Amino acid sequence: MEFVGRVARKFSSPDELEIEVAKTERGAEIGRETGLFYVPRVLRFDAQAGVLESERIVGLRPLHSLIADNDPRLEGLLTRIGQALASIHERLVLPSRMKLDLPGGWKRYEDEGVFLHGDFSRDNVCFHEETGRLVIVDWSATRALGEPRTFGTPFFDIIWFGYSIYYHGLSSYTRLSGLMKGFEVFAEGYVSVRGTPLSMEKYRYHRNLVLHIQRHSARSQSRRRGSYPRWSAFLALGLLRHILCRMYEPSVLGDKAAFRPSRG
Repeated sequence: MEFVGRVARKFSSPDELEIEVAKTERGAEIGRETGLFYVPRVLRFDAQAGVLESERIVGLRPLHSLIADNDPRLEGLLTRIGQALASIHERLVLPSRMKLDLPGGWKRYEDEGVFLHGDFSRDNVCFHEETGRLVIVDWSATRALGEPRTFGTPFFDIIWFGYSIYYHGLSSYTRLSGLMKGFEVFAEGYVSVRGTPLSMEKYRYHRNLVLHIQRHSARSQSRRRGSYPRWSAFLALGLLRHILCRMYEPSVLGDKAAFRPSRG
């Protein structure tokens, strides 16, 4: 990725960029329809050269910047972020040729597949100070998946976001309770749009898949760099797993185990 003035220029394979363009443009429409978020405009797509140029918005603050500053606007933003992701899951539709399923174990619950953002994280969810808008960028799937994937369980995006704010926000124990509350607020926003609580069984199952991907990605990066992962990273992963296992309390609705965020 390179930046030239008000343009963000990305280089990749034409097929991957074509999918990203389709997701970005539909995402922008969803943002306008709901009024919840904004997506930078696609300015030019050269399939032959494998180049995508998008609007560069000056003054964006990634979510991790607000978390680091313990910004007082976080709670309201996290509610809106949850609502935004739920709206994406409800409304994002791509052509059938772009429906690329998540691999392997991700297909255990095939009854609730949605088109995904694919890398919904604290780096790609931003806040624009001047306009007060929530801005969602980079609609390509995370490289940690190995290849482009566009369709699967909504828990991928939900837990991927939770991982990003926990794992990368655990720089001090003083933030722990705030981070836990933050993910609860995000989940409440999501459920408020989708209208049904999230299954605890499915949450636990997919949480373990996300942690597996992250461990594998950390090891791969370390091998490429010729170094071993820092012990602090492994300790953070262990603490993250402990937190994710306990931050919700299950409740039973009818004969289905489900969870709602616990604010007590």
